[in-house]
Amino acid sequence: MTDKVSDKEYAEQAKAYLQQAFRLSMKIKLEQEKISELRSKINYRSPCFDGNGGGFGGSEDKMAAVVAEIVTYEQEKAGQVLEYFRKYKEIEQTINELEDDAERDILERRYLLNQPWESGYDKNSGKYIVGIAESIGYSIRNAYKKHGSALLKLKIPKN
Repeated sequence: MTDKVSDKEYAEQAKAYLQQAFRLSMKIKLEQEKISELRSKINYRSPCFDGNGGGFGGSEDKMAAVVAEIVTYEQEKAGQVLEYFRKYKEIEQTINELEDDAERDILERRYLLNQPWESGYDKNSGKYIVGIAESIGYSIRNAYKKHGSALLKLKIPKN
């Protein structure tokens, strides 16, 4: 922690840094879904009623151009996903620098896995979701305290 900010301010900065991990995961998933959707569109062949079965009705050159555009798009998206992944990996490495196993576990579960603090039943699925406190064998209060101390020990990269 730096001397220029209070513990509370530093903890908030650490949380903001760590919360990027979940957003990055969601961005990676979205990009993968968009690419998958595009691939499914080029694999679809509309019916052609010229007696030859399904096809593109003589527009093979147009289809090749579409495929080339999609490949270019996929390459651009792959570059973005790689950047998201690198940042996610940086956050994971920052957490792994903590010496205390319980602190690492809490931060990984909270910020990398987006696990809830408390156990309970999911409102939509009805499944029992194990919370952070239960998974590490702590009371909710002690899990919060350990989380707070972990945030203060976290060394946020300067970039």
